[in-house]
Amino acid sequence: MVNSKQAMQARTEKDALGEIKIEQGRYWGSFTQRALETFGQGADANSLYYYGIYVKMKLVCARANNACGILDGGRKSSIEKACAEALSGKFDSEFPLGFYQAGAGTPFNMNVNEVIANRANEIMGAPLGSYRHVHPNNDVNMCQSSNDLGPTALRLAALDLSIGVRKSAEELCATLEAKAKKYEGRVKVGRTHLQDAVPIGISQEIMAWSDSIRSDIAALGIARKEMLEIPLGGTALGTGIAAHPEFSANVCAQLSKLTREDIIPAKNMHAGISMLNPILGYASALKRLNATLVKVANDMKILMSGPKAGIAEIVLPEVEPGSSIMPGKINPSVPEAVEIIARDMIAKEHAIEQATMSGQLQLNVLTPLVAKNLIEMLKGTEMACALLDRKCASGLEYDLDVCKSNMDRTYVLATALNPYLGYQAVAEIVKESLKSGKPARELVMSYGLASEKELDGILDAQRLTSPGQVDNKLVQKIRLSESYNKYLQKTGKAPK
Repeated sequence: MVNSKQAMQARTEKDALGEIKIEQGRYWGSFTQRALETFGQGADANSLYYYGIYVKMKLVCARANNACGILDGGRKSSIEKACAEALSGKFDSEFPLGFYQAGAGTPFNMNVNEVIANRANEIMGAPLGSYRHVHPNNDVNMCQSSNDLGPTALRLAALDLSIGVRKSAEELCATLEAKAKKYEGRVKVGRTHLQDAVPIGISQEIMAWSDSIRSDIAALGIARKEMLEIPLGGTALGTGIAAHPEFSANVCAQLSKLTREDIIPAKNMHAGISMLNPILGYASALKRLNATLVKVANDMKILMSGPKAGIAEIVLPEVEPGSSIMPGKINPSVPEAVEIIARDMIAKEHAIEQATMSGQLQLNVLTPLVAKNLIEMLKGTEMACALLDRKCASGLEYDLDVCKSNMDRTYVLATALNPYLGYQAVAEIVKESLKSGKPARELVMSYGLASEKELDGILDAQRLTSPGQVDNKLVQKIRLSESYNKYLQKTGKAPK
């Protein structure tokens, strides 16, 4: 916005602290200049996004104040036009501050007030810095305070960015559910303590991931509802001092139109400004989803381990070479990246928690810290879900031959023998199987404890992935057989 000739010149503005020089052509004013000289330039994509939230609030506040009859049509129109231009990106270079700034986000608010006021004055034919027609505090900031705008901006950011989080998480679930349907009826080894346990359906393993994520999405939806209550109109402390009595209702109506959300005034404006608990609640729901993503990513890494000296039951898409020194090596790169992102998001929730508990009396001045971490959590979570979906889950396949081989050479089916042979007898069978390398099924038949046909029924892997009735007649037959009693005698497990 500023050319080299303008940069060599400067205009002088005067405020409560005295005179200060501002580059000619700049749309910000004295407050922003002082903040810039104190905190430095730290703008990034996320701070610009957050500035945009403030611009939207200025837009709806102008309309609300006009509806209240305290802002005339000419000033309203010029503010509206200035806001529309700012939202188009025209003034991005005029918002130079980052999140590391004075408490309560006052520099964010005043930077927007000054830019909108200067552009509105320019539209109305007055020079920058004159504030002849539109004043940053009196007009753009009418019926508002940095104190109620900050907590409102946090809620609006959550409402906006949560749409992308939900969409990417639901798309990940849909991909996983399609995979589960593909492998319906297929069985593999289940594991606990990283040890072989009992059979599990492949679809059951996948649906545990998907249903957990869907539960997390539901928790996000519940937490999101609290974001619809905003304290805008409470001004400095929640009392509404210097605000029109109808401003809060009018501004919520205007915000609802703009965002297509059912935004309402906070039941308790004092709490809405001083307490950030609803924001923490939403961040905690985001943390829950990220914790699930870490779990799913770790499961995938373990199941991919190998491919010749590990489990190797799943094959993930090859997205990059796995080593700079080991040719042909392929790593679970996407699950690793998802875990890195998700753990980072979880750490950001801790920062929000720390900020939430650090509010003092009628204000929490740490809203810029919350804003930084909340926006990063929302964007990062959306990225993690999308990455896991498009670059991993969509191409994930189970190696059914490996799954069958692992089933055949382990003792996981032995648990199904417990109701028929008893825990102690089965434990002896398993120990001998591990020592000799002979399958438990083969040992049971060799001791005459059950026939091949009987074992086919007892050890049907697919049947064992859901609750089922025990054949009590077969239990009685086995327990009363001579072979069973001889086996107990041999192993020293016979009742005394």
